[in-house]
Amino acid sequence: MSRRPIAWPAAWRGIAQPVAAAAALDAAGFLGWVAAGAAGLVPLALQTALLVLAMRALDHLPLTPALTDLWPAFVAEYDVWITGPLPTPAGSLVGWLLLGGALACGLLAWLTLPFAARADGLLPALRRALASVISSLGLLFLAETLLGGLMLAVIFAVIKTSRTAGPEGPLTVVAGMGLTALLLARRIGQTAAGLAARIPPAADPPRCEGCGYDLTHRPSDERCPECAREVARSLGVSADRTGTPWTCRGTWTLALACALQIVTSPRAFYARLRLREHPAGAADHDPEADNPPRGGDPPRNDDPLRAALRFSLIQYVELGLGCWICAFIGIGLVSAASWTGSRTTEAIAICTFSTVMTVGLAWIGHRLAGAVAATIWISRRTLPDARWSAIVTEYETAFLWVFFVVQWLLVLSFYLAEDWVTNSVGRAWAWRVLGGPAEPFLMLGLILLLGMLWLARLERIGRMIRWANY
Repeated sequence: MSRRPIAWPAAWRGIAQPVAAAAALDAAGFLGWVAAGAAGLVPLALQTALLVLAMRALDHLPLTPALTDLWPAFVAEYDVWITGPLPTPAGSLVGWLLLGGALACGLLAWLTLPFAARADGLLPALRRALASVISSLGLLFLAETLLGGLMLAVIFAVIKTSRTAGPEGPLTVVAGMGLTALLLARRIGQTAAGLAARIPPAADPPRCEGCGYDLTHRPSDERCPECAREVARSLGVSADRTGTPWTCRGTWTLALACALQIVTSPRAFYARLRLREHPAGAADHDPEADNPPRGGDPPRNDDPLRAALRFSLIQYVELGLGCWICAFIGIGLVSAASWTGSRTTEAIAICTFSTVMTVGLAWIGHRLAGAVAATIWISRRTLPDARWSAIVTEYETAFLWVFFVVQWLLVLSFYLAEDWVTNSVGRAWAWRVLGGPAEPFLMLGLILLLGMLWLARLERIGRMIRWANY
């Protein structure tokens, strides 16, 4: 008689063992899911409510407060929120936090869908993704405890020193929160990928990478009966799709060159990219493993998804550096034009905050496009192995550079020509129809247009890979 694994402490067990905790939750029953979700969300909601009360208590401190003033101010704020007609403000806040947290877990699970996908369908993939999210709630609780306490300490120090202190302290802490959220989201994706790796690969038969012929039961030392191509070149680690120069050498310069190829020539890139997971020990029976085809790159014997994750991490770091440099230059231009003595530390804090927020929005847009594409691919069975959707999603991080270039060119044009869009459409018309200047609407419209083009591009990439004789 088999016993179901204990799933209710999955949120806290996931701090040290994320994949094992997610696997236990994925195999649990309905009550296990409810208990695990409550064990993670209830403490998180209560802690967030206490942080909100503490923030409100800080607003009622005297001009130069002492540490002894903190507790009476918090108790007074707590009494206001905990008493009164039902539902009390504190109870309503906790309820909304629980509801919002549950919805956020569902949304984050959908954004993690490409990493949890396998050949068993859409619903099992969503289940694995949600298990990965819930198993990370304990780590989120610890991060909120540390960063929330740091935020309260910084605000208290600002109040104690001067009511007109600069924003570098709070902005730096908020930027740290955004960076922590990105790292936590990446860990959720890696947990989902590790959970999906336990599922057997798709039952799609091995095929010749020259003509698509079924190579089932064909020895590696034979040739394809359809096109006379060596079977080892299609099935072994020395297959033509050994990856790009970046996957073979792994330098940052080649990663940037690879990103340029993905944007400008996706067909050439995905035709060469290795997506299929080669079986363990394939090099032992591959006569060409040590002699790759002439003109090709030496094979790289690692997981294709791991290489894709490494590529996307490099793109996000480079994108963040580019955003920081552009923001610093922009603040310098504005300061030279209108500011009077802006401090360097304040400028650095603002640039860091804007960079983290920009990269965060880019991550959300990137994951949203990948989730939509993966949902379509899994529903239509476009790809032989749904796990490939995660690899494609990670490499498509390169398309974020298109958004980056377009938006910063627009911002530069606004600095040089100011209200040129509003003047072009007519200032009276803009204020009457749009209720303000037309420049923000142009930027939002271009983002939506590029997003639609990205989804169309992903749909073509899916068909491209399917037609590439896999």
